[in-house]
Amino acid sequence: MVRAYSDDLRIRVIRSAEENGESARAAGRRFGVSESSAVKWVGRFRQEGAISAVKTGRPRGLKVEAHKEFLFTQMAGRHTTLDELQTALLEQCGMYASRTLLWRFVHEQGLSFKKNRPRQ
Repeated sequence: MVRAYSDDLRIRVIRSAEENGESARAAGRRFGVSESSAVKWVGRFRQEGAISAVKTGRPRGLKVEAHKEFLFTQMAGRHTTLDELQTALLEQCGMYASRTLLWRFVHEQGLSFKKNRPRQ
């Protein structure tokens, strides 16, 4: 996993480019940062005033949250298997979701249960 450069280094590169009149490329070379990174940092600072790294990755949460009501409707009043939910979601909403993802969603909603009578 690649980590973002520290804000301290970013500030030094930006300050060098902004206050000393140095080009972003020259400031990057001086501080041992790639020229493209320095250009991006200085450009982002000039446009947005931001110094810190932009967060990467997908937002937390399950992608089936958008189809919550549909899934609740499918499960209402009957025992629906994960395979049935998976098929209905694909056919009616056009979205593929793995059985594991659907299980996590159902479990987080408190709707999962064992179908084995002696254990209930």
